[in-house]
Amino acid sequence: MTIQLKKADQLSQKHIAELVDILNNDIKLIDRLGINKPMSDSEFVSKNKQWMSDNHAEIFAITLDNEAIGLISLSKIDHENQTARIGFWITSKYWNKGYTSAAFSKILSLSKKQNIKEAFCSIPKDNKESQAIWRKFGAKFEERQDVVIPSIRL
Repeated sequence: MTIQLKKADQLSQKHIAELVDILNNDIKLIDRLGINKPMSDSEFVSKNKQWMSDNHAEIFAITLDNEAIGLISLSKIDHENQTARIGFWITSKYWNKGYTSAAFSKILSLSKKQNIKEAFCSIPKDNKESQAIWRKFGAKFEERQDVVIPSIRL
């Protein structure tokens, strides 16, 4: 099985529908992300376009054998300081199977190609699974109130 990243602006309608279905129906993921209402395919596309614009970001679908199973993003991209924030989610059906790690590895490689020298994010302290992904790639952690801030030098 092959994990690939596909740029948001290059997604097929099939991939968009798969991602929207996950966000509307994966109860474990909905709870983890704090989503409070279903969305349509067009709302999903519109919200992601706006988010990319507002956050100087790139979004990629995580695909497994051409099935969209999650999203991963680079945001707050700062070429001057060579930093970017990484965020991700994947359907709970594929949690703890190595797919998020594979996608994370690919986004780190992409970051290096874009001359990003440091990647970071903010993770709730109770989200041990996301912290484990960052730890697997050698992140250093800083604790703040109810979040941890992992960072990786690339």
